[in-house]
Amino acid sequence: MGRRRLLLDLGSLGASNALGKLLWSVSLMLMMRTLGPDAYGSLVVIWSLAGLLAPVTDLGLSQLLLREGARDPDRVRSLLRRSLLARTLLGGMAVALLATAAMLDIGGFGKLGIGVVALAAAAPLLDGFFLTVTPLAQAERRVGLLAAWRVASFALLPLLLLGLYRVIPALPASALAFLFASAVGLSGFFLSRGRSTLPAGTPEPWRRTLTQSLPFLFMSLAALSYGRTEVVVIGLWGKTTDAAFYHAAYQVVLLVFSLSEVFFTAVFASLYRANAEPTALLRAWPPIARALSALAVLALPPLWWHAKDVMTLLGGADFSVAGPVLRALLPMVAILPLSAALNFLLLLNRPEHRAGIDSACVALTALLVALSALSGDVVLAALAASTTYIVACALGWFAVARLGLRLPWGADLARATVIAMPAALLMLPDWPVWWVGVGAYVGMATLLLYASGYLRLAHLRPLAD
Repeated sequence: MGRRRLLLDLGSLGASNALGKLLWSVSLMLMMRTLGPDAYGSLVVIWSLAGLLAPVTDLGLSQLLLREGARDPDRVRSLLRRSLLARTLLGGMAVALLATAAMLDIGGFGKLGIGVVALAAAAPLLDGFFLTVTPLAQAERRVGLLAAWRVASFALLPLLLLGLYRVIPALPASALAFLFASAVGLSGFFLSRGRSTLPAGTPEPWRRTLTQSLPFLFMSLAALSYGRTEVVVIGLWGKTTDAAFYHAAYQVVLLVFSLSEVFFTAVFASLYRANAEPTALLRAWPPIARALSALAVLALPPLWWHAKDVMTLLGGADFSVAGPVLRALLPMVAILPLSAALNFLLLLNRPEHRAGIDSACVALTALLVALSALSGDVVLAALAASTTYIVACALGWFAVARLGLRLPWGADLARATVIAMPAALLMLPDWPVWWVGVGAYVGMATLLLYASGYLRLAHLRPLAD
């Protein structure tokens, strides 16, 4: 991957991710304010359940496609067809399963109605197709096109919500809008990409494909369970309002993490071509460590200082009580560079190792959150989730080190903190609105990081080699 291509991919993915998440946040704000905590909690419990099933419908083929597409373009079209087929067939079965649960009134879904449950379950399952399409776009060098259609789907969502809220009840309107917006984005990409530039390749036995993809299946299932499992457990064992507060706070944390994933999405293809060689991967680590450290330093102070304001901005006064929940989740942001070790397990051809760490983390988190939900303390549940995640990331770091790849990050994080610390004074004055102080801090901290030489575009060169 050349430097120009890397910058284009980073720019496309970064812009679409940032704008997409902003538009998604606007949509969530509309839903929270229209539905209220109880109905919103019911909706996100269904979304989270469907999100837990989404990796199963993929059979791990999307992650396999990402790796093999970088190493052997001849396999891309065959793996893509199989991934799309699996998602379609197994996704339909997942929707039917949740609709049946509603029909039998399992988990309290009966009160929502079969149609609402089916619509709500189908939306995240359909949205999961974007994970399959991303490696295809990279292989065909159409990342910009995919980014444009992804943003278009996010932009359409709030417009659909505003229109549908006028004609049908809010709960089915929310589910239908998400489903339709994802369908438009996916259809638009496939219709506008034109003729494929990839070789047809040679069909291969399904057994070989599944043997290679199953470790990625278990890894994806465990990795994508973070956040969703807690919402499901809280919603089923606790209160749907607490599930709403946890989900809303977790979305803020996910926004920060999604920005870090832009780096890995853009450079995974290049890093996979290192063929799991620790020396080659280590050369790419310094710019990644600096970028993740800078992101943690830019995001953590404003979110901690204005946690209640952020949640009120998202969901209105009813969600202001979720501020302490957000603070309890913020330790995850503080260890952003450490969390990258889990991605490097994939680059070292150890998806099964990451799956084991993630699975143990999710299982322990579910147990602790269930106990917290029974006591009615959602803040305690968030603290349990944060603590368990930090332990999982540390285990991933030690696992990578044992494989010959030490990833130093403490000094980079400490240096970024010291450089940006003076900018925190800009949040202390009593500004007319709180977000002016946040903007001043982020702008000044970014300027200080750049002026000090901590961040430079030239630092990306090792990622493009």
